[in-house]
Amino acid sequence: MDQTNSKPSIKISGSGSAGGGDFDQIKISGSGKITGDCSCSVLKISGSATIEGTLSAEEAIVSGSAKFQSDLKAEYLKISGSAKVQGNVVAKELKVSGSFTAEQGLSGEHMETTGSLKVSNDCNAEEFILRGQCRIGGLLNAGDIDIQLEGRSEIKTIGAECIKVTMGRYGSFINDLINMFSDQNGKLICESIEGDDIFLENTICDVVRGGKIVIGKGCQIKLVEYSQTLEVDKEAKVDTQVKSI
Repeated sequence: MDQTNSKPSIKISGSGSAGGGDFDQIKISGSGKITGDCSCSVLKISGSATIEGTLSAEEAIVSGSAKFQSDLKAEYLKISGSAKVQGNVVAKELKVSGSFTAEQGLSGEHMETTGSLKVSNDCNAEEFILRGQCRIGGLLNAGDIDIQLEGRSEIKTIGAECIKVTMGRYGSFINDLINMFSDQNGKLICESIEGDDIFLENTICDVVRGGKIVIGKGCQIKLVEYSQTLEVDKEAKVDTQVKSI
């Protein structure tokens, strides 16, 4: 530990452990463990770390491997390595380019994923951007949702004002090649989607409800309920269409 800035800091570069407390910085570049609840200004993990208690940080960056055995709260959370949280996660801003698993709920304002995101329960955000893959076991609730599909994603239910789901950066040709071998790749699988303004591609869903709805290429929808307008691509399948009054 050092005593800079009034609060102590922790640095583990080999193998070691420390108890909980209120710290300025926690840096783990080796194999480290924090055994109690702690708060800090900055958490940086470039090695392997286990946080046994709850953790609260202004900035948390994981470029190595981290396991949080309780709740995690951060103003800014960036995962470019691999991280798993066994409790609830609250992050005002979340950026994932690696692999991130929240075994309970996830909430925040701005979430952007270019890697892999897994949430066992509900996920709540003001803005949700996906350029990779996700699996959300509960409700994805947001103001704006923008998803570009890279492989298979599963979300139980979606609710938002504006929802946009499109094929990924490789475009329809690569997705068509993938889908020749498995129609589960390059797809979004949902039970229900509800929003004001909805645009969908490559989506398999039981029920889609909204105001203005566009069902694009590659979609398979059992029921669409719309209050304003509905457009269905010739390469999409909708079993039942209902216009609500």
